[in-house]
Amino acid sequence: MTSNLMNEEELEIRVQERTTELEKANQELRAWIIKHKRKEEELLQSKFRYQTLFNSIEEGFCVIEMIFDENGKPVDYRFLETNSAFEKQTGLIDAQGKRMRELTPEHEEYWYEIFGRIALTGQPARFQYHAKQLNRWYDVYAFRFGEPEKKHVAIIFNDITERKKTEEVLRLSEEKFSIAFANNPAAITLTRLEDGLFLDVNDTWVSLNGYNRDEAIGHSARKMNIWPTEEAVSRFVQELRKKGSLSGWEQEFHKKSGESYVAQLSAQVLTIGGEKVILSTLIDITERKLADEALRENETRFRTMFEAHGAPMLLIEPDSGQIIDANDAAARFYEYSREQLRAMRIDRINQLPPEEVAAERQKAVEHGKNVFIFRHRLASGSLRWVEVYSSPVTIQGKPILFSVIHDITERKWAEEALKEAHDSLEEKIRERTAELEKAYNLLKESEISLAEAQHMAHLGNWDWNIITNEMYWSDEIYRIFGLTPQEFGATYYGFLDYVHPEDRYYVNSAVKEALDGKTYSIDYRIIMASGEERTVHEQAEVIFDKKNNPVRMKGTVQDITERKQVEDELKRTGEELRKRNQEIISERQRLYNVLETLPVAIVLLKPDHHITFANRVFRDKFGNLDSRKCYDFCFGLTRPCEFCEAFKVLETEKPHHWEATMPDGRVLDVYDLPFRDVDGSLKVLEMDIDITERKKAEESLAKMEQVRIKEIHHRIKNNLQVISSLLDLQSEALSHHEVCKISDVVEAFAESQNRVISMALIHEELYKGDKIDTLDFAAYLRKLTEDLFSSYKPGNKDVSFSLDLEQVDLGMDIAIPLGIIVNELVSNSFKHAFPDEIEGKIQINLLKIKNSSSVSDIAGSDGDYIEKGVFDYILKVSDNGKGIPKEINFKNTNSLGLQLVGILVEQIDGCIKVKSDHGTEFTIWFNNLEI
Repeated sequence: MTSNLMNEEELEIRVQERTTELEKANQELRAWIIKHKRKEEELLQSKFRYQTLFNSIEEGFCVIEMIFDENGKPVDYRFLETNSAFEKQTGLIDAQGKRMRELTPEHEEYWYEIFGRIALTGQPARFQYHAKQLNRWYDVYAFRFGEPEKKHVAIIFNDITERKKTEEVLRLSEEKFSIAFANNPAAITLTRLEDGLFLDVNDTWVSLNGYNRDEAIGHSARKMNIWPTEEAVSRFVQELRKKGSLSGWEQEFHKKSGESYVAQLSAQVLTIGGEKVILSTLIDITERKLADEALRENETRFRTMFEAHGAPMLLIEPDSGQIIDANDAAARFYEYSREQLRAMRIDRINQLPPEEVAAERQKAVEHGKNVFIFRHRLASGSLRWVEVYSSPVTIQGKPILFSVIHDITERKWAEEALKEAHDSLEEKIRERTAELEKAYNLLKESEISLAEAQHMAHLGNWDWNIITNEMYWSDEIYRIFGLTPQEFGATYYGFLDYVHPEDRYYVNSAVKEALDGKTYSIDYRIIMASGEERTVHEQAEVIFDKKNNPVRMKGTVQDITERKQVEDELKRTGEELRKRNQEIISERQRLYNVLETLPVAIVLLKPDHHITFANRVFRDKFGNLDSRKCYDFCFGLTRPCEFCEAFKVLETEKPHHWEATMPDGRVLDVYDLPFRDVDGSLKVLEMDIDITERKKAEESLAKMEQVRIKEIHHRIKNNLQVISSLLDLQSEALSHHEVCKISDVVEAFAESQNRVISMALIHEELYKGDKIDTLDFAAYLRKLTEDLFSSYKPGNKDVSFSLDLEQVDLGMDIAIPLGIIVNELVSNSFKHAFPDEIEGKIQINLLKIKNSSSVSDIAGSDGDYIEKGVFDYILKVSDNGKGIPKEINFKNTNSLGLQLVGILVEQIDGCIKVKSDHGTEFTIWFNNLEI
């Protein structure tokens, strides 16, 4: 009993525990159900919003499942979902769940291929294409939808069939306008209203005015002097701005040749591409104006002939047939008075029906002159066969038919006239057939010539219909790309495959910009079918419809590979020549600057007698240069001077000294030197010294001034001879170089310049002093070293000067050589003694020896100086640099500077020694020559 009780209690406990667990589980289940219902409600709301959006958009939308065969080729697709606009956009009813081949069995393979590629690659695509089975054009955007393995594709599309039709209509309209513009028999121009620049002109305008298209486009008629006056063009623009259009404006214009003509001008202000332009039409009426004048004269003669002629004559209004006038002979023939004839129409006389008579009058107007056979009724009622010669004339500005009537009643004219008309018709048919055959043959020849010309110029043309995506390539483009029409169908994307990968983005961007209205003219590289790389130039223009949508693009492609290579080579060569020419010009200018400072007249003469340079002294005498030759410029002669000896040096290439008496009586001391310019051309360097006054002085002062004049002459001659010798030495030094660099020439001219400046400085210092025969050489050396230091500009070298100079007055024949010696030695120190960033010092000492030194007192003297005697002065030039190399033999060296120093020391009968223990020291002993 106890055991059973315990079992019941345990059972009750277990029941309670189980009940608690069930209640807890039930609560959790209720919470999960509530949460799940909420998610279902949210999902239903989301699906509702999606479905609402899906069906509310105007674009067609569908989701398809691609179907592939066992080889992975897309062969069909099934519609999984479609929106409300799908049926309207496609015309397909109840498509959902059906396959495309069920709905349109002949659907183009293109759609399966592109949608299959999107399903496999996941790459979206945007394109326009024509669905022939649906007879519609579509703008399509397609992308993969969902997991890749499902191969679902979502498609958004718009029916653009009407837009395509409109674009095609606009394209045809623009083509018609282009054809009408180009082939119009009237001269037509498009001009920008804002600035009057030509935007386009047709061939008739080119023929009329004598300018080609390149000369006209981008220029204004006003600047090209086509309008006779500024007032005329201003009046035209004002009237056009005021009224918007003009018609029948008669205006005189000028051709390129200057010939005048009169044109009838009509103009209209249009807006093209947002810009106001003037469409002008010109009809040359020059001949018509002349004809009108002649016509007025002819009318007078005509009236006289009309009245007096014996044949019947009538003037008839061509439209109504009203008789305007009749002469007396007509009145007699028709038996009416002239007043009666003027009151009736020709129909009353002519026996043909009125409509036939009107047709015959129209023939007379159109053909200019015609012969008609009619039966005319006279006032008496009798009928007469008449032959009427009728031709249009203009009387008082009105078109009139002038008819001359002959009575041919008695002749059987009708049969003969019929036969003649028949024969004439057959002849015209034969002539027309021959003309058509000739035109056809010419057209074929033109096509062949065009193809040959394109082949010769490596220039082909293409045409791309953007709406239909159809593209035409000429034969030459296929040759440029190394392709044939049989193996390559010309398409835009196919073309891009042959563009060099590095240029492909550039080309595609240029095409896109052109479609937006930008200019299209580019160079790019292509890879031919053979793998060869070539460079081409492409130009194109885009044709837009009235809505500014691109509908067509056409252009040319030219192979410019060889031209590009030549241009690159010419560019490099031109740059090198430009640099070399600039250096030559700079060096020539430096020489001219030196010659400008010399106190004598100096000119450079070309072999053709033209003056290329004249210094200040020469210009002061003869004036500023112009393009005339020397004999015309200086003396006003028409041929070379008979006394001139200047050009002998071009034959001998040796200096020539001579004395010239000018036509005005002046006497010149002339030094002519052969001068090889830095560009290699041979010229004459002439130095003229006016010695007219000296000649007069010689005559007047005789022996008293003779010595002084000889000394002056000797001094100047020596100076000029030194300059000549310096130039000869420099020229000889350069001629020993097999290859003479521009830098060598530059350095040579710099050295020559410093040498000449050192001589010019002596004259400058001499003229500053109060003595004319001697020079304060110490003051001169201070000025010379100052100029040398400024000229060489040590830069990062820390080089200083130290001068220890006694005042010494020297004669010119000693001072000039010593000045050049100091110039050479100091220049050498600057250039060679001190490497970069080394401190240095240059020392110059000048002193007078108190007890004159004999040769035997000079340390280390050798036999060369035995005959020199004693010396009164010492000049030392030294530096603490790296020293002159031991291997250089001072007396036998290739250095032009050191050679010159040795020559000049010999010239002044001095002695020179060189020490290079610590740096370099040059010591020169010399005497001052007696004045």
